[in-house]
Amino acid sequence: MSPTVDPVTSPRVYRQMLLDLLGTDDPAGVQAATTRTLRQLVDEAGADLRTRPQALEWSVLECIGHISDAEIVSSARYR
Repeated sequence: MSPTVDPVTSPRVYRQMLLDLLGTDDPAGVQAATTRTLRQLVDEAGADLRTRPQALEWSVLECIGHISDAEIVSSARYR
């Protein structure tokens, strides 16, 4: 993802960038598979669940926390 795209000031560009990341995958299918994918990531990470691959990268646990936070914010906005 380009760090220069601000989702607040450029929502259309940001949305298109996210859709482009899907390639030919159906967004609803990707969303439906998210829980299964996260479980696989946790299983594969094992003891490294909290380990960051690089200094400025997030661990698997931090990524899941970010997804959870985003779900909470999104659900509040939908309401």
